[in-house]
Amino acid sequence: MQGLFVLNTRTIGRKIGAALLAASLALPGSVIYAEEGDDWIPDPPAAISFDAPVVTVDEGAGYAYVGVSRTGAASSLTVDYATYGGTATEGTDYLAASGQITFGPGETFATIEIPITNDIQFEPAESFSVELFNVSDGVTSIDRGTTTVTIADNDPDVPYNPGKLGFATALTEVDENHPDGTVSLTVARSEGTDGYVAVDYQIDGGTAGNGADFEGTGGTLSFEPGESSKTIQVTLYDDAESEGNEYFHLSLSNPTNDATLAESSFTKVRILDNEPWTPRAGSFEVNPTAPMGEASGTHYINVIRTDGADVEAAIDYTIAGVTAEEGSDFTGSSGTLVFPVDETLQYIPLPILDDALSEGNETLTITLSNPTSGAVIGTYGTRTYTIEDNEPHEEQHPGMFMLGASQYAVDENGGSAKLQVTRMDGADGEATLTYSILGGSAAENADYAGNSGQLTFADGETEKFIEVPIVDDSMHEAEEQFQVRLLDATGGAVVGPNYLSGVTIKDNDPAGVLQFSPFTTTVYEESKQVTMTVARTGDTSGTASVAYATKDYSALAGRDYAAQSGVLTFAPGETQKKITITMYDDSVKEWFEYFSILLSNPAGAELGTYSTGLVYVYDNDKYTYPTWPRY
Repeated sequence: MQGLFVLNTRTIGRKIGAALLAASLALPGSVIYAEEGDDWIPDPPAAISFDAPVVTVDEGAGYAYVGVSRTGAASSLTVDYATYGGTATEGTDYLAASGQITFGPGETFATIEIPITNDIQFEPAESFSVELFNVSDGVTSIDRGTTTVTIADNDPDVPYNPGKLGFATALTEVDENHPDGTVSLTVARSEGTDGYVAVDYQIDGGTAGNGADFEGTGGTLSFEPGESSKTIQVTLYDDAESEGNEYFHLSLSNPTNDATLAESSFTKVRILDNEPWTPRAGSFEVNPTAPMGEASGTHYINVIRTDGADVEAAIDYTIAGVTAEEGSDFTGSSGTLVFPVDETLQYIPLPILDDALSEGNETLTITLSNPTSGAVIGTYGTRTYTIEDNEPHEEQHPGMFMLGASQYAVDENGGSAKLQVTRMDGADGEATLTYSILGGSAAENADYAGNSGQLTFADGETEKFIEVPIVDDSMHEAEEQFQVRLLDATGGAVVGPNYLSGVTIKDNDPAGVLQFSPFTTTVYEESKQVTMTVARTGDTSGTASVAYATKDYSALAGRDYAAQSGVLTFAPGETQKKITITMYDDSVKEWFEYFSILLSNPAGAELGTYSTGLVYVYDNDKYTYPTWPRY
């Protein structure tokens, strides 16, 4: 079929012309003729697009409005959209948005509304993206399918200190029958209270049972700007069981808006039983474990204590080969574990040796014995463990990091504390270890410097040292402590059970000294009083005290002087105190007599050489010579 098609858009319109054009293309030999002056223009292709590649919105505007337009299509259609991250943080700088835009017949424009969060923190401009996808009609294409939304900050450039979050106390003790039926725990916000911050808390049972002794699972605390504390209340249950003291833990996690966790992000609550009870030492058992690979290095076998942990108790253990041989397949034969009060879990180290023999799987046993403090051994006092042979293939062993000792000591003027870190059970490949420094009675910057760090071990390297600078002050003080904790490792290495060490700083400054000055004095019997001076030398920066009491020698209390005792308290900077004793004048000729004043129980200082004062009393009575009989 052939034909002649004459197109004049003035009379037939664009769409009919387009139809005729399509028909002509389908008919071989057809001719299309357009009259001179014809103004017909084909419709543009159907497309959908964001109006602009970038949309800028002020942080305080509340919403970002993103325009979407379509061309070339008049029927209904839908298109999906979603936001995704950039430098802006979802939930903090904007709220995630996703959904579907519907265009009705003839509609060519739509708007996406995205909520913008107005914080009070100064920060550079941040951005996120919005994407179009899944056009419903299958014909319309997506032209500009992605746009960037830039959030312009509206906050002044001032310091922002959201603070640190931690528990106010490390241990809280509460009676089981507390009148309120609850225990309150304060979470403090220190070192800054700027902005809105939140922190999650978790409640974990120790020896106390959740639902039986207390009730609580966790939650979230929200702090307003300027708010420095929040309270967590945990319900307590007063049962009638004689079960001894029990405890549970609380911990903080996931602080928001740049707040951080303080070192006190963990606390313990001890519930004091109100029924008559006898302290319980508990029952010891050794836990099972999966088969141990011959090349897996040291394993740590759990020893658990159940049914009470009210007193310190110890348990012996023995490792014995069955088909495995000590010295060839494993090392270690026996030891003792000491469980402090409340502690319910410890570990037996079990080094496994990797030989080159193809010998099949082998076994050994661990047996508990000799519990102390009235503790007993439970059902599983002995268990059997399997060592899986690894021949003929070889495995990589990046190793395990542990601290060399549980306690270290350093002189205050020693410069730094050096803690040995060993990489054991393999040293294949490079690995980086992260550690933190936790203050105890020692304070960061006042007694030591730093709070965290990293050590990088090269391939094959097995030993390094953590060095913590020690601050040498001039103040006399008691020994102070801090802790170093191994956190995590890279390169496939792990942190072993000896991940925590305490460091004791030994003071090198002389203590204040308390003694008599002078340590002797003379008084005549007819004197009303005698006074002796107690001098304080050396460090006088703090408060100090000392007890004193008179003591008879040839002079007697009640006849020659009035007995006296008490406590002298020295304020900071005070260097002298007086002791005044009342004297008695009798009519008995006694010649020369004396008594003493003794210093004892010093606090905040030490006793010097002259901690005893002597008072010499001279008689004022005339001596009468006796009349002797004559013979």
